[in-house]
Amino acid sequence: MEIIILDGNRMTSRDRAYEYINKTMRFPEYAGKNLDALHDCLSELSCDMIIIMQNCDALQKNLDKYAEKMMNVFRITAEEAGYTFIEK
Repeated sequence: MEIIILDGNRMTSRDRAYEYINKTMRFPEYAGKNLDALHDCLSELSCDMIIIMQNCDALQKNLDKYAEKMMNVFRITAEEAGYTFIEK
């Protein structure tokens, strides 16, 4: 089982958030920097993976309303793909 920890403190803008997520999650270099691309990459994950999003309050502060949209992509895709998503 693989555990990936994402830190909301590291996502200071939309571009930085996607760069950080793509690098940490080891998504392909061609992965886009938008919610659709995030959903597509997350959909390919194994069901035995755990993703932990830490410092969600910082993510909210940094990305404002966009943070909730991004978190929804993680939540929805977790249900679809079967991986575990934990918010802290």
